Amino acid sequence: MLELIKLLLARWFPPKPDEETADEVATLAVDQADAAAEIRRLVWSGFEAQDAILDIVLEGYPEPSLLSEADRQWLADEIARQFAQKLREETDWPTRTDWDRLDSAFVVLRANGVIALHDAGVTQADAFAEVAAEYQMRKEVDVGSEGFVFYGEEDITAALAGESLYLTFGAFQNRMENTPVIAEQIIETLAKKGLRATWSGDIGKKMLITPFEWQKRSPAIGFEDIVL
Repeated sequence: MLELIKLLLARWFPPKPDEETADEVATLAVDQADAAAEIRRLVWSGFEAQDAILDIVLEGYPEPSLLSEADRQWLADEIARQFAQKLREETDWPTRTDWDRLDSAFVVLRANGVIALHDAGVTQADAFAEVAAEYQMRKEVDVGSEGFVFYGEEDITAALAGESLYLTFGAFQNRMENTPVIAEQIIETLAKKGLRATWSGDIGKKMLITPFEWQKRSPAIGFEDIVL
């Protein structure tokens, strides 16, 4: 009788799959519109090689291992497609772009006491952490730092969508008195490189370079499989 009851209970109340089994069959679906927008930002910002971008995109998912092979292949194909498109357009860019001018200005600023950082993190907190780390490294080798200037992911995204670039900047000491001095130094250095920057005079506001066309050439590595 006991065995009969067990058999009936097993039929009426079959065991539920455990969490491990459920996880094995679960998958994450890629939102192709959102993914394409993120890929565009990464590709056209010009800081990452093609092979690195796939890793960055995958790391953006909470459980990358749950992505289907079809979705992974779509991501790889979309990255390759956008890289190929960008490389074709790069051939029509001027030899010296606005970004090249900005980079040249940053080199001069770094040599003259201003920490100047490209692509400084996702958030302002990230950026200020990078500034602090750079300040400490310069201090350890007896290189003085009077101020800083940087732009981050948010500024790059806005520049890709428009015709201007915002820069965050400031002074390390006596902020009220020295921030305008740092602003003047940055503006003059940019002007010598052919870029026009303006600032409202409010130390809580960013500086604006306009016009500014974001054209940064991508790293040469990682393009072996691209067919133009």
